[in-house]
Amino acid sequence: PVAHHACRTQRRRQSTFRSALLADLRGIRIMFLSLHHFRSDQVEQILAKAVASGAPIAFFEAQIRDVEHLIRFSLSPIAVLLITLFIRPFNFLRIVFTYLIPLVPLIVFWDGVVSVLRTYSNEELEKIAQSIDTNGAYEWSSEFVQEGRKKIQVFVGITEKVTPNLPEV
Repeated sequence: PVAHHACRTQRRRQSTFRSALLADLRGIRIMFLSLHHFRSDQVEQILAKAVASGAPIAFFEAQIRDVEHLIRFSLSPIAVLLITLFIRPFNFLRIVFTYLIPLVPLIVFWDGVVSVLRTYSNEELEKIAQSIDTNGAYEWSSEFVQEGRKKIQVFVGITEKVTPNLPEV
């Protein structure tokens, strides 16, 4: 595993397009529950910009490309059907598109299954990282962290050679 580093955090209020990981962003780049939305060439671009700037980078995914997660995510429309009536404030269209014309459960099903199928394996992420970091300046860690019944995929790249300028808090 990657060594732990103490740091301060500062939130960026503007959204940042994935290909515009700007040089003025200091510190670690973190992406939660989003890596599966990118093609492998886009993941390469994201990693290349982090490596070029010497910035640490971390990705966290809540789904894993395996049978267990495929079953879990394909059953998520059942949860939608069970909890929709309890969502407040009440909205008639929510009822229509959940129960009468079940678009919401279908979209939840599609999104969940596609997300699981598009999730990168640890080996795929490590291969992409090694193709970008050809001089071995980064230490890459790809692992699953168990938190209760949930398993989170964590992929981290840090370098000891360049310490990013962290903003003063």
